[in-house]
Amino acid sequence: MRSYPETVRISLSRNRAAGLIAASSPDLPGLLVVAGTMDEIDDRLPSAIAQIVEAQFSVKVRAEPIESSDVGFAPIVERVMELAAA
Repeated sequence: MRSYPETVRISLSRNRAAGLIAASSPDLPGLLVVAGTMDEIDDRLPSAIAQIVEAQFSVKVRAEPIESSDVGFAPIVERVMELAAA
């Protein structure tokens, strides 16, 4: 049985023409959150991550942001979410 990732790196892309921001993750296939503002992205990410982890790994988690510098990621990573059993 695979275990869920302890951290999830979030990559952000902006479509200026459409006025949208997209958040995805190389650590969690299927994660895609699209919104008009970073506040909306930040609000939606934790529940989207928790739902995907539950669907893929059959475990409930909560996702909370941590500083990317705390885990040694390069500056291109805009958000890092830490997962813990809920």
